[in-house]
Amino acid sequence: MRATPETTLTIIGLLRDLERRVHTQFSAILAREDLTLPQFFVLKAVATDDGLGLVELSRKLELTPSTTSGIVERLRRAGWLERLTSDRDRRAVAIRLTDKARGFLARDHHVESFQRLMAAKLDEDEARRIVASLKALHSCLERMEDPQ
Repeated sequence: MRATPETTLTIIGLLRDLERRVHTQFSAILAREDLTLPQFFVLKAVATDDGLGLVELSRKLELTPSTTSGIVERLRRAGWLERLTSDRDRRAVAIRLTDKARGFLARDHHVESFQRLMAAKLDEDEARRIVASLKALHSCLERMEDPQ
């Protein structure tokens, strides 16, 4: 039996609410380091590809270059990132993590804190059922993207 429109609308509402709750709780953990969630995502993106240019970073994060530039500049002023200009092209900028950022990301305590909070409230069987359901939803959405 196919899902009803009401059921799919409930799924969409629950996903939106889950995203908001995860954002709120993870943001509270990051706030201890004076970081926002968008700043954290920039740090993680640069960590996977240190030396990225601003345009590449913007594409990777699916943000406008002006938005990304503002986040990068705030992180630079706070000592998390550095912007290096190329000797060959002064307009080209490479964005790199500082030792402060590398140390923070290596400790991974922010993710562990969030995981501990979730693990304390969720039993393993329930977690496995949620994962299976989310995988099924993910697969459904992928099929919707397939033009055939």
